[in-house]
Formats: sequence, C-alpha cells, structure tokens
Amino acid sequence: MEAIIENIFEKNFENFVVNIDLDRNFSKNEKKFLEILYFNFDSDSFYLFFDTENLKKVLNYKDDLQITVFFEKLMSKKIRYAISDGDNTLYSGFFSIINSYFQGNDKTGVSVSQELKMSFRENNFFSCYNFEKYIFMEEPASLKLYEYINSTAPRDFLSLSLTELKDILELKDTYIRFFDFEKHILKKIIKDINLFSDIKIEYQRHKSSNTLINFFFTKNENSIYNTSYNLAKKVIRSLKNKVNDQKFTANLISSYIIKKGYDYVCVNSAFADTVKDDGNFDYLLKKALMYDSADFEKNKRENFVLFFEKYEMYKNSLVLYNDLYKYLNKILYVTPLLEELYSLDIVTDIRNLRDNEIFEYKNSDLKIIIRYHVNKKSLVQLFFKEKLINAPV
Repeated sequence: MEAIIENIFEKNFENFVVNIDLDRNFSKNEKKFLEILYFNFDSDSFYLFFDTENLKKVLNYKDDLQITVFFEKLMSKKIRYAISDGDNTLYSGFFSIINSYFQGNDKTGVSVSQELKMSFRENNFFSCYNFEKYIFMEEPASLKLYEYINSTAPRDFLSLSLTELKDILELKDTYIRFFDFEKHILKKIIKDINLFSDIKIEYQRHKSSNTLINFFFTKNENSIYNTSYNLAKKVIRSLKNKVNDQKFTANLISSYIIKKGYDYVCVNSAFADTVKDDGNFDYLLKKALMYDSADFEKNKRENFVLFFEKYEMYKNSLVLYNDLYKYLNKILYVTPLLEELYSLDIVTDIRNLRDNEIFEYKNSDLKIIIRYHVNKKSLVQLFFKEKLINAPV
C-alpha cells in the first residue's frame, strides 16, 4: 500500500493546483504535540517513542487517561487534499496525522501516517505543501490565503474585493465592517505569512472603493526562515566537536529557533553541553530542546512547580497585565507573598514590557516569568514551591 501511494505522489506537482485543509482546526495542545513530531521526526521508524511523563509535562496533563483522550481526538481529525489540472481533479483524499498509538513501560508510542512521512521528504506532493505551516501559523485563515497566492495569483500583485477575500478565507459571514475585519482577521493573517513564509505581503485599500483591497507581494528576505539556519550553524560552532550529524542538527536547531526563539535554543544547547553523555550528544541536545530541560532542571533544583501557564497573543503589555492580574486576584489565598506582585515597581515593569523583553521575579514561595512578544504569542508562567502545591487549602 505504501509503495502505491509513493508511486502516485512521488511526482512534481508544481504546475498543478493543490489544495489541503483540515476538517477541524488543531487545538493548542495538538499543535504542541505536532511541534514534537516535527522536531523529532524519523521517517525510517515505524513508531516514534516518547517518555510519557515528559509528554504529560509538555501537554500540562496530570494522568495517563488524559493522554488517551487526547490521542483519540487527534486521530479523529482529517486532512483533506485535492490535486487539479484546470477543471479536472486528478487525485483527492484525506488522511489522519496519527494511525495508532500505545502506552506501556512509561513510554508512549505513536505511528504516523505515510502521507506525513512523505511530507518530510523531497520531490513529492506532500513535501511541496510545507506541512510545518500547520504548526507555526497561528491563524487557520493564514494558510488559506497563502495557498491561494501560491496556486492562482501573480507573485507581485493581487486585487480582491472584501467579499472575494472572505470567500477565499471561508469567513463569509464574519465582520461586516472592513475596520472590524481588518483588526480581527486581516492584520493577524498578514503577520503570520510575513513571519513564517517566503512571501512578504503589503496591502492597501483601493482609493476609489472602500471594499477593494490591493495586495503587493515581494520575496521575504527578512523571513525568519532566511536567518534561522545561519544562527543554527553559530550554535553548532559553540558546541565545538560534540555534534555528530551536522546537517540533521542544523535543521533541528533552525526549526527550534523559528518556533521558540534564539535565546531558548542557546540556553538549552548550553545545558546539553554540561551534561555527561555516552557518545550520543545529538540525542541529548534533541531532548533538551524538546522538553526545555534547562528551565526544568533549574526549577527542580529550586523545588518550584509550574502552577499556571498561558501562551497567548496580546495586543499590548497592558492587556497582558490585566489578564494576568485577573487570575492572580482569584488565587491570593495560595501564599501571602503573592501580594508582592502588587508592588508599584513590579506592576510598572509588567505594564511597560516591550517586544521580546523577558520579565522575571522570584521570592521564597513563588516565581513568575513573562516572555512578551508583539507579533507572536507571549508566554506567562507562575511557579510555586512544591510544599505550597501539595498543602491542603
């Protein structure tokens, strides 16, 4: 069966119209798991194995039953695809990301679909699509516009009415006013495509029409994809001669820079460099990047346990502040030292955070970390000492 699939799709489909979409969008945790698959994929292995406890940590689950429910839901979601030549559909179908999974001996094994395996190889239909955009782009509609530009539009200019654009994005009944559509949909889509693709998009409303939008396309020289690989090679040089598979590790690090940031990679690479290995440093580095081992070990030494975590896009730092303190107001009972977070200095620092700034605060009972970003999701984490988490309320 696998050979039949490969014979059909191991072709060059660049001159055909291709469409791929989801029957249902991936959840936040499903995207987290897809990141793990993306960063740790091995096309030669029938199963990918993960430490169950580490997997629960990543997904913020407490017991194995939650893992079971998670995989059952993920397996029920389908990816549809169609390949057309003019008005003729040559091939169409759908597939699930996961074929099967099992748990045992503290391990979780996952079997992925053949179509996904093919997407990580070159010169076939599924690899042409760049599956990673499912993971990195935050807005589902971003993929639809990107696909439309690639398959049907000129590379330098496109003019669409607001109605036509909504039809392409399958958002026909949303936001009647252009102002609302631009604020809640269009600007987010443009940010996604400009950050995670090879296209840079600019747009303007047509002077003679309030509902006509002109899009301008150029090659995205400042895309994060164009700089991440060079940064990855810089990280590898800092690890001296420990890396065995230079090409694989460079691609792995480059992918983590795209999603997690350069600082995240540097910290975890430095941590892996301090761990005594048995000759398989590549595996240690891969594990450190997957599970944020540097931060995990630091919290473990200090007896801190993650109590609250939020990963969300905020309009500005004031909105982040309001969201965080709305939650803190509900849990003031945990420890009196929470009240220190209400001091004028701390409140001012959080409210005035700038793009890519990190805020950290720690006392004897708690620790708070904020990684603030303007054009992508920010991370807010609240840690408590283990004795407070386990104490009865």
